Amino acid sequence: MKRLLITTAIILTTSSLFSIKFYYGIGSGFSGGLGAGLNFLATDLAPGVRLSLEAGGGYFHQSDSGNANNARQIFINDNAGGEIEKHGSISHFYFNLRYQLTRRNDINWYLFGGARYLKYGAYYGFIGDNEAFIVGYSTWGLGGGIALEIKVGHQTRLVLKGGLDSFFTSRFDGHGEFSYDPNKVDDNPRNDYTYEDADTAVNQPKFMPSFMLMLQFVM
Repeated sequence: MKRLLITTAIILTTSSLFSIKFYYGIGSGFSGGLGAGLNFLATDLAPGVRLSLEAGGGYFHQSDSGNANNARQIFINDNAGGEIEKHGSISHFYFNLRYQLTRRNDINWYLFGGARYLKYGAYYGFIGDNEAFIVGYSTWGLGGGIALEIKVGHQTRLVLKGGLDSFFTSRFDGHGEFSYDPNKVDDNPRNDYTYEDADTAVNQPKFMPSFMLMLQFVM
């Protein structure tokens, strides 16, 4: 509680001294799958400056995590059988620099772009065959897009965002002892499988379009 009060006091003091406005937002949409997210926004950084800062993240559910049978052979064993159950989980974080294209009181357009961080887990289960495992994947990336901000109240904004994110290749870590690295460094492959085999089997995001509908509130 003490830390929360101190943080709030710092935000209010900074806002008062420099006329910076702070917002927080919540919303839902699609980013590699359906899910929800939140963000924090700092605007009016200086008089006449159209730039603002945004940071946020979200959790999204992917319905298809790839080829379960191939993933089983690459990361676990050569067994076959069982009813397949599969999905992916996407934790997506971003930091954006926004540029205000229009300057109106009620409706405004923004361009945004910046750094991305992705944490991905591909789940594969084989019901009736007593086997399930997760393939982990995390990486950095870059992204950008456009946003429409509509004033719906004195302290409330409706935001529609659309963009595209691109992620760098990274290491696959299986539930067991096997892993695959794109640089062929410190990987521990099973049999003669390669990073390319793992990359083909697992449906990790590489280019990820995103569409979000959010409500933003003044802090």
